[in-house]
Amino acid sequence: MKKSPLTIKGIYCACLILFAPTLRAESLKEMIPWAKKYDARYLAARADYEATGFRVAQARSRLLPSLEANADFAKNKLRITYDDPNFTDLDRRFKTRDWSAQLVQPLFRLEEWAGLTRSEKAKKQSYYSLRQAEFELVMRLAQGYYDVLLAKENLNVLESEKRALTERWQAAMGLHKSGAVSGTEPLQIQARLSLVIAAVLEAQWELANKRRILESMAGPNVMDPEPVDESEIEKEWGDLEDWLHRVSENPRVRASAFSLEAAKQDELRAHSGFWPGVDAVGVYQKAWLGPSAALPIETRNRNASAGVRLTWS
Repeated sequence: MKKSPLTIKGIYCACLILFAPTLRAESLKEMIPWAKKYDARYLAARADYEATGFRVAQARSRLLPSLEANADFAKNKLRITYDDPNFTDLDRRFKTRDWSAQLVQPLFRLEEWAGLTRSEKAKKQSYYSLRQAEFELVMRLAQGYYDVLLAKENLNVLESEKRALTERWQAAMGLHKSGAVSGTEPLQIQARLSLVIAAVLEAQWELANKRRILESMAGPNVMDPEPVDESEIEKEWGDLEDWLHRVSENPRVRASAFSLEAAKQDELRAHSGFWPGVDAVGVYQKAWLGPSAALPIETRNRNASAGVRLTWS
């Protein structure tokens, strides 16, 4: 049974409709998650915040116990000869090995404690800097969003004016051919139409430019923006008076406050060199030693110690 061309064409069109992307307008709230994954400024602030988390872990590691282990293995050859026949020459091959472990627990390290506190303050500072970058991203995105809407509306107005002048020019040309009007009126309308056409071209370029700016923040696959209900935004984000009472919680203000506290910890670290350091130290060592001139037999040594170590520059 041969399928008709109409059936094949219908299946092809249905597949195109099914798998083609949905062409719809996108709201400002839907663009924000896309912008957080694409905008370079916001991604830089987020990367800096993630990096400060690793700095805190590094600073905390200096206050945790540290275990150091060493091991040695060697092959040796010992040969001792005597001029006196009463002594027997010694010629022996042997192996020596030893290993040791040292456990250190810092008890009092002012510089390390100040460094940990400083890294924690820096992490909070980076967190509020990230929030500030997020707010600035929303503001820039909203500005680009409304710029595209305004440019699009301006283009629609100019295109409507262009269509109206085109119809007027065609009507004036018809009246001129019939002798109802003079030849100057079509020329005047044509001159105005030329100015409007130039304005339409400029508006198209302006719309394309504003759309590129929006794409630089939200990505190249961003859809056309749709008008935003301002009452919903005010209901969700609060009005201006509510924000004025939150000046002390502004991310930029909080970031500056934590920057000051971090600087104080840097000052404390600078003076920490005058303070002693106290560590708890435990050592265990075991060695297998070969013969020597003084003791021509293999020996085994074990050594263990525990105590407190004080260092003061």
